[in-house]
Amino acid sequence: TVKKRKKIYDQPKYRNLLVNRMSRHVVSHTHKPYQSRLEKTFNKFRQRVRRESLALRARMGIPEHIYPFDPTGFEDFVWNAMFSRSLPASDYARITRASFAVLQPPWDDMHMVGMSGMVARYPLIDSRGYDFFVGQTPYPARFPRRTRLLIRYHDAIPIFLPHTIDNVSIHQAMHFRALRYNVKKGAHFICTSESTRSDLLRVFPHVEDRTSVIHDVVSHNYYHESAPRERLAEIIKSRIDKSTEPKFLTSREKIRFYETSTKPGTLRYIMVVSTIEPRKNHLKLIGAWEILREKVPGVKLLIIGSRGWNDERTLEAMRPWQERGELFHLSRVPAADLRVLYNGADAVVCPSRAEGFDLSGIEAMLCGGVVVASDIPVHREVYADNCEYFNPYSTLDMSKALLRIVSPEGEERRRELIERGLEHAKRYRKDNIAPKWEELLHRLRG
Repeated sequence: TVKKRKKIYDQPKYRNLLVNRMSRHVVSHTHKPYQSRLEKTFNKFRQRVRRESLALRARMGIPEHIYPFDPTGFEDFVWNAMFSRSLPASDYARITRASFAVLQPPWDDMHMVGMSGMVARYPLIDSRGYDFFVGQTPYPARFPRRTRLLIRYHDAIPIFLPHTIDNVSIHQAMHFRALRYNVKKGAHFICTSESTRSDLLRVFPHVEDRTSVIHDVVSHNYYHESAPRERLAEIIKSRIDKSTEPKFLTSREKIRFYETSTKPGTLRYIMVVSTIEPRKNHLKLIGAWEILREKVPGVKLLIIGSRGWNDERTLEAMRPWQERGELFHLSRVPAADLRVLYNGADAVVCPSRAEGFDLSGIEAMLCGGVVVASDIPVHREVYADNCEYFNPYSTLDMSKALLRIVSPEGEERRRELIERGLEHAKRYRKDNIAPKWEELLHRLRG
């Protein structure tokens, strides 16, 4: 049990075993570049052996142990790997002194084990001593009766929009089979929105009394901060994604290109923040922006986010505009830069065809940005009437919505949405959301 292992590790002569275990865990989280075919082949062999061993233990009911992880000496890893992007630096000491635990089997291994037979048989987790286990997305494991499984359910996109996801067959099967197993084993589902909850109940209507809705929390990093156009231009130039950047013959040519295309005196832009993937609707946005430019010349487009999957057509549509210095693809943009980009944009566009919550619109509102969003149920729920809506399947309708905000005639509407958005978005701060978690856990514990 966990208590027995803690007693063993507390003995000075066995302390080195615990430190080595934790150090190896840190290593397992690092990127492993393979330099030869032999190394790749060996890794595949190790993975197969590991999964077969895990499957055997699952069939025999041998539990997977939860190991203590003492962050002493590993504070830098704990903070930077898991918390630095979402929590303020003032929380560093409190977080790195907390108690942590580690589950050894990889998440994807547990999924594959559960899918390996006609009847799902996921690994058993030895969670004795824990009241709850909170899993992100459908979780590929089973637990003793005294531990209540809580699933933080973000969206049902792998079920209803499988054509928009990566590794379609595997991803859809992993999601659905684990979800069905969690339902069977009595899990409670904490959905990120009422829209997500409705999707879940379309598949499993009988679990209604085991569902709750607690919205996502927006990071403290997003607040109203304006910046001169000179700073915005520098951010754009410094955050260009190298994988899609136009080719230049010399560094001087590159510098001249960006200096010309991001002149602070004339810099205007609309922006989108999301991974480049099909359901995020970048192609429709580019088309709408092209129409907008005919009526409001000089408005540039910032696409902020990493490349995802099935992005070839989007990149092809981006390329000619990138070469003309009218469209910029940025990535790895820190919150300190992102919040002033939100504030300085003529419009922040949330064009997705489907979402589980969509934080970017709320982030933008908190930063004093104006949001133009697709008219989908989750946006109506989360953004309410504090943005301009459009049909996500109509390029023309999107362009009209943008024009209502970006044109000189839209100035009054802009001021109205900024004022209302700043107030509305506060409901997604931690101080308003955390009590809902506390109340739910207290109620479920009885």
